[in-house]
Amino acid sequence: MLLAGCVKKISQGLCKVRCFGLFSGRSLFLVKSSFFSNHADIRTFVGLTYYHTTKGSLQYPGNANTFSEETEDESHSDREHDQQDQEDEAIKIKILNTALLFVQEHGWTRRALAAGAEQLGLPGVAHGLFPKGGVELINHFYTSSNEELAAQLEVETSEARESNVKLHTDIFLINSLTMRLRMIEPYLDNWPQALAIMSLPQNVPTAFSNLLDLVDIIWFYAGDKSVDFNWYTKRLSLAAVYKATELCFLQDSSSDYVDTWEFLNRRIDDIQYFGKTFKQAQQTQELLAEVTGSGLIVLQNILGLNRLGR
Repeated sequence: MLLAGCVKKISQGLCKVRCFGLFSGRSLFLVKSSFFSNHADIRTFVGLTYYHTTKGSLQYPGNANTFSEETEDESHSDREHDQQDQEDEAIKIKILNTALLFVQEHGWTRRALAAGAEQLGLPGVAHGLFPKGGVELINHFYTSSNEELAAQLEVETSEARESNVKLHTDIFLINSLTMRLRMIEPYLDNWPQALAIMSLPQNVPTAFSNLLDLVDIIWFYAGDKSVDFNWYTKRLSLAAVYKATELCFLQDSSSDYVDTWEFLNRRIDDIQYFGKTFKQAQQTQELLAEVTGSGLIVLQNILGLNRLGR
């Protein structure tokens, strides 16, 4: 009979279930022993029985068979597999970072990835590590740029706290968006291609997720603590401002893109204005509701309607 089990890890770390096996007609959880300390005490409750693990040896009560060799071999194999995954990921990051150097020449394409791999002394066919091709290069640029912006804002806000300097929200938003847009500048000629690729239906969720991550980072460091519907409106509004300014940035031929920064300033002023107007309208609506409610109560008292319910 197959019985369900619940594994609870008492030592440090998380308990990672590797697979299911069958032993003596019962369901057996094989637990990754590398997550446990030498004297881990893991109990898997299966009905009224449990498995007891001591120094990597997994035993079933009343059975002399142990699985220490199997769990140790599997643990060693898992460690090698995890290490290989980390090495592969590190190589992919290096290729992506180097491929950015060739975007101006090859665009956001597999050729840029192949050139990046060859620059590192790897065969050009290493671009096969990226089945989605240029999409993965664009996504890497977007996510790494967001991370870079977050690191810069962390330093800026930390210095402001230490100096007891209050950051003005509108100025902070403008500076944050300017920093992020400046990161596109080296790839400005090829950025329309990136926008076109990310606007394809299969890439829209990733593009939207990256955009929301960007505005969430900015509002977080701006000190936004809203927990109501304003949390959404602030982020969607800032996302709209960023995309509009981004399009303006692509067409700007003024010196140091001064027209873009003026456009951005006006859009942030619009956010602040509409935010205040919305808040005032909401307060007015609440006030009208209170006045109307009070008026109805007075009218009920005059007509003696409230006595009917007593």
